[in-house]
Amino acid sequence: MSIYAMSDLHGVKDLYDQVKSFLKPEDTVYFLGDAGDRGPQSWECIKLILNDPQFVYLKGNHEDMLCKALAGYFKHGTPDYKAFQLVCMNGGEKTFNDAVQDPDIEVIYNQ
Repeated sequence: MSIYAMSDLHGVKDLYDQVKSFLKPEDTVYFLGDAGDRGPQSWECIKLILNDPQFVYLKGNHEDMLCKALAGYFKHGTPDYKAFQLVCMNGGEKTFNDAVQDPDIEVIYNQ
């Protein structure tokens, strides 16, 4: 059994796929945050890592920004302006929009 640490995929699913290709079933990866934003498959990367039993997902600053924007969205039906602005300034507008359009978002968000 091997233990790995990684971070900062920033929406590049090919990097996740490369890591998965060499992992043995008993291996564990500690993911140190920043799976989303900037890249083309940001929300997909977040969901893959979150639901992968080989990964221990530790929230990074990009996930923290997304969670704060989503909290406003769930509470008021619209994101908190400052939180959403910060997400957008860091390349996460598409990630946020993909997240709120996901039918499983509340289940995912509450994990």
